[in-house]
Amino acid sequence: MGTVVYQHGWGSPEVLEIAQRVAPRPGRNELGIKQEAVGLNHLDLLFRRGPFRPPSDPFVNGFEGAGVVTAVGSGVESFQVGDRVGYFSASGAYAAERTVSTSDVVRLPAATSSLRAAALMTKGLTARMALRQAYQVQSGDVIIVTGATGAIGSILTLWCTSLGAKVVAVVGSAAKAEQAVANGAVATVVNGTSIKAVVDSVTLGGGADAALDGVGGDQVSALIPAVRRGGYIVSYGNAAGRANPDRVELERRAISFDDPPLSKYLHGQEEAQRAVDDIFRADDHGVFAALPVRELELTEIRRAHADLEERRILGVTVLTT
Repeated sequence: MGTVVYQHGWGSPEVLEIAQRVAPRPGRNELGIKQEAVGLNHLDLLFRRGPFRPPSDPFVNGFEGAGVVTAVGSGVESFQVGDRVGYFSASGAYAAERTVSTSDVVRLPAATSSLRAAALMTKGLTARMALRQAYQVQSGDVIIVTGATGAIGSILTLWCTSLGAKVVAVVGSAAKAEQAVANGAVATVVNGTSIKAVVDSVTLGGGADAALDGVGGDQVSALIPAVRRGGYIVSYGNAAGRANPDRVELERRAISFDDPPLSKYLHGQEEAQRAVDDIFRADDHGVFAALPVRELELTEIRRAHADLEERRILGVTVLTT
């Protein structure tokens, strides 16, 4: 028997129920996994409270985890019992034991713990998309990062800084501003402060080369005046809804805008493995050494959801089983 979290309908964290179940047996082309760590992501909130509706009732939420293969189903040739694997886009993660399709998993490097994998995979892939693919961060760039002390924002700040860019961090409080500076930001914008004014102080009025936005909604338009003519805005998150920038102003200032899904840049298992390996190499080189990682037991899932929803988390939260 192993712990599982069932979601009944949708709504507040109270819809999440801790239960026990017998480990499911893998079917064809599936693996049975004993999970050691589960990632907590904003997507989980969208499936718990809306706008996304669970496909079943009860539903096992969560999309990211890491652990050890305990059983293989028929037709599986490339994995065996004892292999260490992770995944970043397979529902059913809130469980100590689960099955997952072989097409959804990646191999974990020997030096990468399951805890570290669950902390970095989904968030790292999203950050990598923003700074290596949708926009290519260069040494000397000035980059605006919104939500800069959240999970992805923290990773972006650390990674951009390691590449030689200067980060202007947009945060919601003085305490978060201190954390952003600890992560390498050269300047911070706290609620109510003009983003353009702070960026102008860093660039002598030249504007930022790019803004990497994890908030979305209408407020993405507030970034436009702070970005140089011909610059870039990449909106990878939708905490405030899908990004809705002022298109007329974007065109007037020749600013390129993109809000790509992760799937735009990940085509198939081999490409996903290469991308994940890139993230773990960066971690091995100490790029994310300062990333705050908080551990909670899977049985504390309601608390984890409430903290994420109320933006009380600095960095990343990982659920252990």
